[in-house]
Amino acid sequence: MLYREVIEAAKKALEQSDLSSEPHVIVLWDRTNWRTHTEQEVAAEAELSREGEATIHLYPSLLRLEGDAAIKPLLREFGRFLYAQLSIDAKREWKLKLGLPTKGQVDAFQSRLSTGFKTYKEAVESLITCMDRFVALNLANAMLGNKLAFGGTNNVDIRTWGPTTEYATLRRYHSMIPVVSAYTPQAVADDLGEAIADYVVTDLNSCREKSVASAFKFLIKRLVSKSR
Repeated sequence: MLYREVIEAAKKALEQSDLSSEPHVIVLWDRTNWRTHTEQEVAAEAELSREGEATIHLYPSLLRLEGDAAIKPLLREFGRFLYAQLSIDAKREWKLKLGLPTKGQVDAFQSRLSTGFKTYKEAVESLITCMDRFVALNLANAMLGNKLAFGGTNNVDIRTWGPTTEYATLRRYHSMIPVVSAYTPQAVADDLGEAIADYVVTDLNSCREKSVASAFKFLIKRLVSKSR
């Protein structure tokens, strides 16, 4: 395989990914300077320029790879370039894995306050997906932290009850570090470039829990949209 063929294959994969719905993504890809080398000067198959420019170096070891294994290093380094374009605040979003609950997750916990459960633990554990339980646990902890016993929650509207209002109305972020770290390989969880490459090539199949993968993908897409 030639360098040119790998670059074209990686671009095609990116174009077929929903990350390309952000018009600037392909524009930045096309502006990238792909500098090919005949000598293996570093251990990696590909490496983003250390000078902060849109240059990605490609090395001979890349040409020994095939298929997805060949395009992943290019997508990883391009993802690292996108990360470098983020603001300090957006980089903090990545570091803390900030996300919002969904209306359905809030509704699911609200319904369990009046359906016969006897404890917060029972209510939380009755939920099916990891992210449903994660959001419910955050809400339950807020209620417990304000000394509201489960027996007194029957008539509580978590969207208007002070301590849970901002979170339940989707205006306060939670950190997904616990769940992302539990279900996702460390390299993908820590490195936005690795996460973008995995997103494009496998639809983030490395994340072993479907609801966590969905929330993590939403975070990645949000950050890509900010990488202008």
